[in-house]
Amino acid sequence: MPRRPPKGQSPDRRNRNHARDTRLKPILRGGGGLSSEPDDQALDRIIGATDAQPRLGRAALWSDLQGAAGEHHIRSEFGSPKIAKERIERLKEIRRRAYQLALLLKADDDDWGLIRLLWPPEDASPLARTQFLIELIDRLKMTQESPRDLVQQTEKRFGVKGSPFEWLVGGRLKELFKKHFGIDATFHRNVDGIPAGAFVGFVEQVLVEFNIMNGGKPYRPESIVKALTDARAGRHRRKGKGQV
Repeated sequence: MPRRPPKGQSPDRRNRNHARDTRLKPILRGGGGLSSEPDDQALDRIIGATDAQPRLGRAALWSDLQGAAGEHHIRSEFGSPKIAKERIERLKEIRRRAYQLALLLKADDDDWGLIRLLWPPEDASPLARTQFLIELIDRLKMTQESPRDLVQQTEKRFGVKGSPFEWLVGGRLKELFKKHFGIDATFHRNVDGIPAGAFVGFVEQVLVEFNIMNGGKPYRPESIVKALTDARAGRHRRKGKGQV
């Protein structure tokens, strides 16, 4: 069964966020999960929650889980036109201020070069770094698109409606559970009526390891089962205002 912190205690959020960001960074950079070494302790907990062994190896399982968590992150980030608009406008403002900074740095270089003189010699010049940041933002097509179109493209890319959580549990993790353990995503209820089983334990631990929370709290087994059954039945939770 998944390890849980003692009652009344919870892991330090800063450490959990750092671990989550470290696990997602290769995906969000576009490098793919295979570029990152598996987290052996996290894998031990995930595999232990299923009471089975991965058929394709630990590295392949970790790579797929990183990919799933990264895709969930993207879907969550662009879950509504309002959120997408705020982030696009912030990118544009960063680009505007970086351009102003580049002009000032170039003026300093042409005058007396004080900033460049004080800058660590082993590092790229501040002007070069600022120009790179401008070029990086200019490469992002999202700054040229409407927020609503961006949300629709994200939905189309992942081929599923409903919430990011429903897509993750009822879609991707269900597929990965079958792929890596050869077991169908099913569940039963224990003597207390709480959903249990290998798939529920697997999902619970994956959510813990990648710090995928519900308003800062762990998802309950009932939420996992509902996402699974709703996805099977084609029922999708309607998103409320600002909900992702």
